[in-house]
Amino acid sequence: AEAMQFEEAADLRDRIAALRKYSERQKVVTQDRIDRDLFGLHIDRVDDLAVGVLFKVRDGKVVGKQHKYIRRLDQRSESEIMQSLLEWYYTEATFFPDEVLLSVAPDDPSALEEYLTERKDKKVPLKTPERGDKAGLIRMVGANARLLLEEYKIEKAKQAEGRIPHAVKTLQKDLRLPDLPRRIECFDISHLGGTGTVASCVVFEDGRPKKSEYRTFKIRNVESGRPDDFESMREVVQRRYRRVQDNDGPWPDLVVIDGGKGQLSSAVQALNDIGVYGRFPIVGLAKRLEEVFFPVDSDSLQIARTSASLQLLQRVRNEAHRFAITIQRKQRKKATLTSELLEIQGVGKVTAGKLMRKFGSVKKVREADADAIAAIVGRSVANKIRHHFDGE
Repeated sequence: AEAMQFEEAADLRDRIAALRKYSERQKVVTQDRIDRDLFGLHIDRVDDLAVGVLFKVRDGKVVGKQHKYIRRLDQRSESEIMQSLLEWYYTEATFFPDEVLLSVAPDDPSALEEYLTERKDKKVPLKTPERGDKAGLIRMVGANARLLLEEYKIEKAKQAEGRIPHAVKTLQKDLRLPDLPRRIECFDISHLGGTGTVASCVVFEDGRPKKSEYRTFKIRNVESGRPDDFESMREVVQRRYRRVQDNDGPWPDLVVIDGGKGQLSSAVQALNDIGVYGRFPIVGLAKRLEEVFFPVDSDSLQIARTSASLQLLQRVRNEAHRFAITIQRKQRKKATLTSELLEIQGVGKVTAGKLMRKFGSVKKVREADADAIAAIVGRSVANKIRHHFDGE
């Protein structure tokens, strides 16, 4: 390289590396001439993952390595996992060693010894050394297994990072967010003519809706008939993140409020009240001009209509609105159906509620016989209900 003969230098470098790698593979690890298989195991219960490693020692030298990743451990013990690892390898093996050294004893060592002895035509002992040179060999295999599992997890994390949608990455850039907004939560307030106010919270992860974590809220602290979107937003945001705070997560990477400065200010006030403001970014998205508002800026941000980031924000906001409307319609339908029962003399809200919970619909109540209804609300009321429907 000093002579600027770079091609020749690179060729020599590669040849030296190949010789070094071959030399390491041929490293003498025992002075005796016994052929051994060394098995190590490393388990990560958190990620429900394990790796088994095999070192093949022939004539005292390491001549080969194999490893196998084991997923979905299903609470199996180390011994059970080692058993499955040995069965996986030796059922396909064509060479059988004089001795097998293990980091942990398998679940059924006698059956394995019997199988290996039969294939080898001589006794093949399974040992779990705890001290001496053999224990040192097993520690070496175990360290190799640990490193392999860590490398595997790092590689998987890199792959997951590469699968993050372009819209999520663009949104981080356009909103100047400190972290990728992989988990987005959005709030919407909905009411019909001042009644039946509900709030929705939808969750998106990596740009996709996570419907199992959607939540709805009945507004508690707003006077009936006098809807106040600002006060409603303050209430639901406070309730949502007080619960997240109590459960220590999961925390969002970005919160989107459906509305402009007023709704956003109410949400910020709620976060301040419970001491979590600043823990995650929060913005408002005003529908008329699709402007993005920030808590500390008087001016809004307008993202290009064709931008993937704005389209993601719109999808999140529209989903929150759709979900709120869906819940509101279900509640109104339920109230309308229940009102049919309230027309019956002797049936109040409590009785109607019992009937709806039991039968699920007014139609099912109409079809039920007097005995079935009486089991819920008593004979006297049941007779009145049957008389009402039969009179129809």
